[in-house]
Amino acid sequence: MFCLGDIQWVQNANCQAWMYTTLDAITAPIQVPIYAIFSVAESRGGTRQNCAFQATIRDADRIVVRDGGYGCCCDIDKAQVYYVVTNKKEIIRFNRMFQFCGKGEGCKCCGDFGVDWWQGTNRIALTAVHHGETLQWDGFDGHYAELTDLSAYAIGIWYMDHCAWK
Repeated sequence: MFCLGDIQWVQNANCQAWMYTTLDAITAPIQVPIYAIFSVAESRGGTRQNCAFQATIRDADRIVVRDGGYGCCCDIDKAQVYYVVTNKKEIIRFNRMFQFCGKGEGCKCCGDFGVDWWQGTNRIALTAVHHGETLQWDGFDGHYAELTDLSAYAIGIWYMDHCAWK
């Protein structure tokens, strides 16, 4: 008998990430890779975006998910806050959801929702998720990066579980 356990993200020193799940067998739990994000991401040029973004957000001690997208339509510091992450383990898990597979297409909206990474009182990354497919951030070449399909799915599920009811 097997039971599907929690999904885990594992990232190595080369900014490569994989999604794992734990299968609990009768005798002992075993880890099984269920998706290698970079099998697609590297071939489409996502490595540079992943490394730059992960290096920037690595030391965040707080994440704020809020209304207002990238802030072109409102004062983001006065926007409704949907969720705040302060637990270090939760921050690490949240950060690992953001994996990119290349340069994203820009659009004319401000984004569906904003995600800001903070270290103390300093906002270290101001971002916005656009149409569930791209992330806007000044650190990307062209300001947009396309989320991998798995990342887009994971972020969408996380948002629905934590923010959509507000």
